[in-house]
Amino acid sequence: MSAPRQTKSFLMSKLREIGVEPNSRHGQNFLIDLNLVQMIADSADLGPRDVVLEIGTGTGSLTTLMAPLASHVVTVEIDGNLFELASEQLLRFDNVTQLRVDALHNKSTFAPEVMDAVGEALRGTPDSRLKLVANLPYNVATPILSNLLLCEHTPHSMVATIQKEVADRIVAEPWSKDYGALSVWMQSQATTEIVRIMSPKVFWPAPKVESAIVRIVVDPERRAAIPDLKYFQQIVRALFLHRRKFLRANVVSAMKRHLTKEQIDAVLDEMGFAPDTRTEQVDILALQAFAEKLRQLAPDCTPLVIAPPGLLAFLDFRRTLTAPPPQTETPTMAFIEMTGQQLDKLLVEDELHHDDLVAAGVNEATIVRVNREGDIEVRRPEGWEVVGGLIG
Repeated sequence: MSAPRQTKSFLMSKLREIGVEPNSRHGQNFLIDLNLVQMIADSADLGPRDVVLEIGTGTGSLTTLMAPLASHVVTVEIDGNLFELASEQLLRFDNVTQLRVDALHNKSTFAPEVMDAVGEALRGTPDSRLKLVANLPYNVATPILSNLLLCEHTPHSMVATIQKEVADRIVAEPWSKDYGALSVWMQSQATTEIVRIMSPKVFWPAPKVESAIVRIVVDPERRAAIPDLKYFQQIVRALFLHRRKFLRANVVSAMKRHLTKEQIDAVLDEMGFAPDTRTEQVDILALQAFAEKLRQLAPDCTPLVIAPPGLLAFLDFRRTLTAPPPQTETPTMAFIEMTGQQLDKLLVEDELHHDDLVAAGVNEATIVRVNREGDIEVRRPEGWEVVGGLIG
């Protein structure tokens, strides 16, 4: 049986039947062009050895295309109404596991139920491969893609619909405005490409931004060249937090209390980095080599991601609506999780009403936003500037 024609009228009728509307908090923008739904499935190149993880079942339109091709599909939906609606289409497949759960336990880890279901499906499939294939809710796209590369079940590939802005960052090259921690993290382990750019008009409700289908194919040799993936992720994030600062200044901040400035200067000299080198100018292989030298000098340290001056003032500005900020130089992940779930209700103005954000705020002098990677951005006359970050 073919996939339901997930048109706008079909969706409106189905949702009206159960008395609900699309939930923006869950990033519900339904893809209503069946040709593009098919393109997502085709881009994944599914076969009988593939176990598929789909985040955001929706009405099951993509799931019904993938189930006949794959060994097993684990599909995750947080919305109870959509879970029941999709069940009408999916109950006929004996190789589909539906989970009604938030795919993320927190910003940095998947829900145990999701990984347990994936593990069981992989063990039940000879010579299995895990593939993420999904029309991802925008508000979880970055942590889903990033965190899956740290999970016990390494994906073979990932094909997903995400915000074009995030896709641009994933495929960006050094010296470009989009090149950053996400670019390095993904490309250090995989080949990346944008398959198709998508207009807001192919979704209902239409989002405010363009979308893109991105394909990420993991390269085992690239991953094997990184001895400590978690450390590498942390040091890369720390090095890209202050884009306008020199690389040396970022390293000094990240390795504070672990390496002396003299030790850092020696590594910079050994790598051939000039004093005025900025992180955004350094290619991925050089960053990998640099990160490994730092790890060898301080193997037990966690690179610090320091909150910039003014962040606590910003959080203090919001404290009538959230918990008071802790009296520490660096906010902890527990604090960010506690406040982030409340702050995402406070997004204001077009540039702050952004699905990749967990916090945003304004006062008379400052506009600040925090995205799901923990980057803290301040609005400057020429655009947004990353000025710091949160540990995560």
